[in-house]
Amino acid sequence: MDSLKSMWNKTTEMAGSAADATSRAAKRKKLEAEIAYNEREIRLLKEKFGVDVYGAIVSQDENTVKAVLAETKPQIDELLAKIAEKREAHATLQSEEAKE
Repeated sequence: MDSLKSMWNKTTEMAGSAADATSRAAKRKKLEAEIAYNEREIRLLKEKFGVDVYGAIVSQDENTVKAVLAETKPQIDELLAKIAEKREAHATLQSEEAKE
């Protein structure tokens, strides 16, 4: 009887470990998708910045260049901070998996 309980406990423990590993993998994939999305948003902001600033540079309108930069840079900085957080969370999940 003790051997059946022992087998059942081991089976339950292994199933729990597999579920945890699957959950971590799903979280990692979600973080990877969010990082890719934020990187895409940064690229789009930079493209828009270039389009908006080009005319101002050609016409030597320094105030417009500064205004566009003042609007765009905080948005990019915020996205870069989010990416850094997500990469840190991703690395934490990977290190947890490596321990197992």
